[in-house]
Amino acid sequence: MLPAIASCTSIPDSAPDVEYIFSNPPSSDETINRIPTSRESAILARRILHLTPLGTISTVC
Repeated sequence: MLPAIASCTSIPDSAPDVEYIFSNPPSSDETINRIPTSRESAILARRILHLTPLGTISTVC
């Protein structure tokens, strides 16, 4: 039973690059999992809240 459970779990072989925790990856990888800027996040939040009847948003600048 234990080997079956162990084969179902996937543990990444290596940790993600630390340099990308607070910044975006190089432009070649921008189309995949890009971290949005604070301006882009605010715009997306406003668009989402515009679609909902009730909403609260807090932003820290």
